[in-house]
Amino acid sequence: MPLYEYRCEACGQAEEKLESFSAPDAHACPACGAGEGMKRQLSVAAFSLAGGGWYKG
Repeated sequence: MPLYEYRCEACGQAEEKLESFSAPDAHACPACGAGEGMKRQLSVAAFSLAGGGWYKG
């Protein structure tokens, strides 16, 4: 399952959640209680291709 970053639009609280791809894009904020304040953020994928045959420049 992927690790997603969320940020509350009301108070700015940030957190990461390990969720399935089909999980909703918004959650209630645990800090301020905003109903669907926690919105999924765009983030960088963290992986690297290792072994022979991969180009590294």
